[in-house]
This record gives sequence, structure tokens and C-alpha cells, in this order.
Amino acid sequence: MKKESYIKFHEDISGKNTNFLIGSGTSFPFIKTLSLGENKPSLEDLLTDTNLDTNAKYMLFYFYYHNWIVKMFMHDEKTEDYKQVFENYKIFIRNGLNILRTEGYQLPKRMNIFTTNYDTFFESVFDNVVLENPLNYFNDGSRGFIDKYINIENYHLNVAHSGVQDNYKKEIPSFNLIKLHGSVSWQDTSQGIKIEYNKENILAKYEELKIYIEQIENIIDTSNTKEEMIERINNLATDVGESLLLDFHSDYNDLAIINPTKYKFSQTVFEQHYYQMLRLLSYELERKNTILIVVGFSFADEHIKEIVGRSLSNPFLKVYIICYDLWQRHKIEELFAGFIDNKIEILPKIETIFVSIFDIEDMSLTFTNSNHEEITEYEYDSNGCNRVYKLPLWKEYNIYLSSENENENDDSEIIAEGINAFEISSYCIIDDSGDEYFFETSYPKGDIYYLNSLMGSQTPMSDGEEDE
Repeated sequence: MKKESYIKFHEDISGKNTNFLIGSGTSFPFIKTLSLGENKPSLEDLLTDTNLDTNAKYMLFYFYYHNWIVKMFMHDEKTEDYKQVFENYKIFIRNGLNILRTEGYQLPKRMNIFTTNYDTFFESVFDNVVLENPLNYFNDGSRGFIDKYINIENYHLNVAHSGVQDNYKKEIPSFNLIKLHGSVSWQDTSQGIKIEYNKENILAKYEELKIYIEQIENIIDTSNTKEEMIERINNLATDVGESLLLDFHSDYNDLAIINPTKYKFSQTVFEQHYYQMLRLLSYELERKNTILIVVGFSFADEHIKEIVGRSLSNPFLKVYIICYDLWQRHKIEELFAGFIDNKIEILPKIETIFVSIFDIEDMSLTFTNSNHEEITEYEYDSNGCNRVYKLPLWKEYNIYLSSENENENDDSEIIAEGINAFEISSYCIIDDSGDEYFFETSYPKGDIYYLNSLMGSQTPMSDGEEDE
């Protein structure tokens, strides 16, 4: 990362109403995304398909609970993946607190974290950090002691420390945690949304269903189309007792979470709270001198996407979107066309990508764009086996193959034309033996590591020009 990018970022957020929109990418690899594999439908695609039978949907909810939700109860704290993600969150919170401590006395020392994650990484980190320094305030929107209930009004607080003799009043740094899609620690009750951090998962109660997990995974792996996948899951569901699935679904619905479906709500109280949280997000983004920093978030939630899009009319709003890869970058540029570089800054800044491919004898490659610029020069990697081409980040690429042998015909073979940077790695060259050699691309990735380097109290070391 360049030093000037780090300095500019800190200058931009200093003294501002700073908000974060955190998605599931920040809890990876401990918690997987909802992808079911390359060229496969997502879990949400399956659950929202109208051809999926009711019992089959309940089976997929069990599959979702078994493979995703259970990990969010944080019972695997000794795994390396957990430790890695926990440390990422901890560095993020520490960096935020350091920034807040440098704010002037006349400014609120508060940041808002809006997240769609159900897991309790933030809560676990809050407990850990407050032991290091008690003069921090972490607000999950709840009040109570033994019985804690969520209320949207609990977020509008400024917390101050006045000293032993009450002879001064100093606001302490605070974070508001707003969990837009609910939490595994939330339970919908007649008195409101109750927080139970020590709640146990219900897998043991439905041990009979566990035998179907491997069968569902096999269906996903071996089906060629979404239609085939749904038909096979429908057939599998007929082997399961309907009463068992109904009982599971009833217990599952006690979780106050938004399911990965288009029809998200089964609880009126939670639906009301969801829209209150969305209004809070909208309100914060309409304020003066506001910053929104987005990381690990895909904008799949239509309501959130609409609120962010509408807020771009606020002349006092600046949005940073940290994109993990070139594909997400492309989707963001499509989604918010007209606002990029004006209201929205996509990070990390990428001016160059590196394209490598196995060094085939007599191979000559030419990369061009629509302006007829072309690049043929390359270097070898450290092993001397692959060519590495340093390319500008163009809007589109053409790739042509010819022979370096002067005796060969000069005709070029078209490998690809009019493709985006993220598509390059899906193309290959086939040698005379029929072996396929695919292109590989590398560039700086945008994730919570990158965000932590931006927010860090020390100027980050240079990343170099590429990220392997």
C-alpha cells in the first residue's frame, strides 16, 4: 500500500461520522460464504426457487444450520481459522479505538458498525478488548442485566467519564453494533428480542437428520443444473418423516435471523426491528460529514442496496468500498455506475495486474485493448517456468497467440477478445500435446487485512506491486 493512500484515508475519516458496513467476507475462512461451488447455484438460489417443495426447503434449512449456523455459536475457538478471524476483528476494533481517541473533545467519539453477519465475533472481541482498557464502550443495542433485550433507542448514547472527583467530563470511545440480519444470540420472544449469548445449538435434538447431510452434498456436487439439483433434493425429502422436519423448522424459527431467502420474515417483532435498523442506517448516511466504509459485503440485500444508493445524493457523504477481487470490483462499478471516483472510491487502487502462464516453447503472446495499445514483453517468475506479463488495468483485453519461430505462419490465433480482467483466468492455451495451460492473474486483494492496514496507527509497509 502506498503511504499517500494511507495518509489520505486518515485525513478523510478524521472528525467524521464514520460508519462501517460489514459483510460475511470478514468472517471467512471460519465461516464459509453461501457459495456451493464454481458454476453452482448459491444456497439462496435453491431456497428461493419456487420448484423446491416445502419439506425439501426444511431439509435445506437443516443443511444450512448444520454447515453454517452451528459454527456461529463459536464453540470451535481452538481452530486456526477461528483464531485468524478473531485476530482480524480485534485489530480492526483496536484501530478504530485508536482513531477515536485522537478526535477533538467537541466531536462524538463514536463509530457505527452495521453488519449482516449472524456470528458473535464482534461481541467476543468487545469482551476481550474491554479487559485491556475498561474506558471503552461497546453497545449492542441491549439493556438489562440478567435478561437483556434489544431496543433501537439504546443506540443514541454518548458515554462520558468524569473521574473519581467528578471534576471533568470526557467522552470515551464507543462502538455501536447494529446487526441488520439478526444474530444467533437473539431470540424472538413476546417481550421483544432477547439476547442469550450462551445459547446452545439444536443439532443433538435432531441427530436423525444428520445422515442426510452427506447425501445433500453429493447431490450438489454431482448435479449438472439447478433444476436437476432441486428435483433430486425434492425426491430425497420424501424419505424423511414430515413431523421431524416440522419440529426442526419450528425450533429453527426461534432464531431471530433473516434467512437467505427472498421471503425473509417469519416473526413480526423481528421484522419491525429490522426496518428500524434500516431506518437507522438511512439516517446515519444522510447526516453531514459522513463516511461509509464497506468491506466483505456483496449488496445482495435489496433494502440495504437501495438505502446506500439513495444516500449517494447526500453531498456530505463519502463511500469507500473495499473489493476483494476484480469480479466484485466489476459488479460494484455496474451497480453504482456514475458515482465511482465521485462519491464512491473503490479500494484497493489497482493500476496494474500480473498475468502468468506456463512458458510454452516458441509461444508469442500479445495483449491489446480497444485503443490498440499492445504488450508483448514479459519476465520469468522465480522458478523460471512461467512467463509473467505486467498489464495495465484496462476496461477490456484481447489476447492473441502466435509463434516465435520465423519459419512458422504469421497468422495469430485468437485466445480471447473483449474480455474483462477477471475473465482472463478462465482462458487457456492448448499445446501440441493437448495439454491445457490456464492464465493466472494476481493483484492486491481487498479484505479485512487491507482495511486494517488502512486504519492502523502506524503507516503500513509497502505491499509491493502484486499480491500473490
